[in-house]
Amino acid sequence: MNILIAALGLAVAGVSVIALVALRRVSQLSQRCVELEKVAVIFDERLQFIEVQNAQFSEVGAEFADRVERLSVRQAREQKTSEKSGFNEAIALIEHGADIDELIEACGISRAEAQLVQTLYGKGETETPLDRQPSKFVLIEEDRTAA
Repeated sequence: MNILIAALGLAVAGVSVIALVALRRVSQLSQRCVELEKVAVIFDERLQFIEVQNAQFSEVGAEFADRVERLSVRQAREQKTSEKSGFNEAIALIEHGADIDELIEACGISRAEAQLVQTLYGKGETETPLDRQPSKFVLIEEDRTAA
């Protein structure tokens, strides 16, 4: 019977050791869970901070886009005004006898635009350099009397 009690005592001791190891492991896992929960809270705080910053950047981006749009509209308006003043200057110059090359240089307009201004506002001289070139087309008159 002594052997049975010894074997039973050994079994109880073995189970106790296993239980202690299991308890230690559960304790370690519990501590690890607490640490992970703390890390999760830190990450959640950081995520909230990033979301706030993202919202602020979105607001700044929207304001920036609005400002760029206003500047684009303003620049387009100023460019149209500049173009109009270029044509007004071209008209004034043509009325004072400027030629096409002078209009191009002084007003920054194209040759076609300068020719148009000269045609519309010139003092009787409607001939352009293109008019002075010989025509490639030749008009052939038929003799209609020999029919």
